[in-house]
Amino acid sequence: MMPLQSLCSVIFYRDMQHILSSSTFRIIFLFAALSAVVYGQKTKAPAWYSLDSKDGGFSIKFPQKPKFETDTILDGTFTTNTYSYGRGMEFDFGASYVEFRGLTDDQLKGEFDVMAKGAFLSMKQAILSNKPVISNGCSGREYTGEGVIYKSSRVRFFNSGQRLFMISVKALKNDSRSQAVMNYFLDSFRVFDGCTGGFDPVRKLNPGKTEYIDGILDAETGWRKLTSVKGEFQALVPGRIEVETQEVMVQPMAITETTYSSYDGATSYVILTKGELPAGMLTKARERYALDFSEKGFRKEFETEATRIIFVRNIIRSGFGGREFSVESPTHIGLAQIFVTKKRSYLFITVGERKRFSPALSNRFFSSIGISVK
Repeated sequence: MMPLQSLCSVIFYRDMQHILSSSTFRIIFLFAALSAVVYGQKTKAPAWYSLDSKDGGFSIKFPQKPKFETDTILDGTFTTNTYSYGRGMEFDFGASYVEFRGLTDDQLKGEFDVMAKGAFLSMKQAILSNKPVISNGCSGREYTGEGVIYKSSRVRFFNSGQRLFMISVKALKNDSRSQAVMNYFLDSFRVFDGCTGGFDPVRKLNPGKTEYIDGILDAETGWRKLTSVKGEFQALVPGRIEVETQEVMVQPMAITETTYSSYDGATSYVILTKGELPAGMLTKARERYALDFSEKGFRKEFETEATRIIFVRNIIRSGFGGREFSVESPTHIGLAQIFVTKKRSYLFITVGERKRFSPALSNRFFSSIGISVK
């Protein structure tokens, strides 16, 4: 069986989505605890093992006693707990749980679709359908998919307060017998408190602060050189810089949003960073998925009936992959670039009035950007 940490796929920094004004930070935790079991004849299935997890607060039936693994990941931010059973290649079973402190019930349930997408990507499978499901009084969501090897996969997500459960099973065949086995496993799941658990109190966010910096005069352009040691970037902007710092999350990790803005009378030049992320949260291998969610959030924040966000191209800045977009409305126009690194997300954007927007000055801004993450 692969180590849990390699199967615990992708905690994403979803509030790369709320790019400029949102004070809500969401995380996305995707984990798949999957192993295998071979059954005997259809009419001679052995008695199943009833697992009662007192620490996890749930019960479920496995074909035999499962293996238990626990891992602390992301610098201790999360502790994953997984039960799995494996013997052969006919079926894979897993039941996992983790505590998500700092989120509300609506926020956690609102992430089920994203979690499922990551889980099926990690299994190299496509999601075919999803539906609400109720299991022993708990409301959740089930996702079905298929892959090259495993022809049927089913994953269910539930939460009891801040505790998230993922119940998963894969089968080599998609026939009536396989579905009956999968149903028996999935339907045996029961949460002791009936999914009425609560959330630990989280302290209020500290009030934001605003300050101003002048930067260093660039003799060649007359602009100001902005260098952020903490943000690990540099750029040229037309004038004095307003710096707004706001704490956007305290649990399960501390995240700060910092906005740097400068205005030349016609166009706004804005840089927004969010971080610092725990070690291991975003890796080079996960860059594309992180950019997907960053783009989705960027569009959600800015795109309206009047304002269009148009993908222009994939780009590389200081060795980091990113994406470029044009921003267009009847009265304004601009350009934006998004990047993610192992420590934080970045948004660089210029927006100005159509009649006064200068492509040359916009190019000066973007060509001056450097990112140097250690």
